[in-house]
Amino acid sequence: PGAETRGRLATQMVEVINEPDDAMLTALVTAPRSHHEAILDAVRRGVPPPELPVPVTPVPRRAWYVFSLEEERRPPYQGCWLLKEMFPMQKTKLQILNEGGEEFDGPDVD
Repeated sequence: PGAETRGRLATQMVEVINEPDDAMLTALVTAPRSHHEAILDAVRRGVPPPELPVPVTPVPRRAWYVFSLEEERRPPYQGCWLLKEMFPMQKTKLQILNEGGEEFDGPDVD
């Protein structure tokens, strides 16, 4: 519930699905200029274009994000829901490393 000074709070998890076409478009846009020239040359000669280079940072196929929203109580945004915080649900490398448990095998020694 909201208060006099702060509006209601809400948290929503959102699943984002990237289509394979989006990944190919990203690869095409981020390709070096020489690759674009090779495509144009292939089209002019009437031959199949060269393969797209693998993107350096592949777009994840499926990702989850958590959005925290806050309802504004004061003008000029009274009644509007503002994005307070957004963070990905994907584990960081540090979290993955910490899942390993103990750093060594063997009995604990004081």
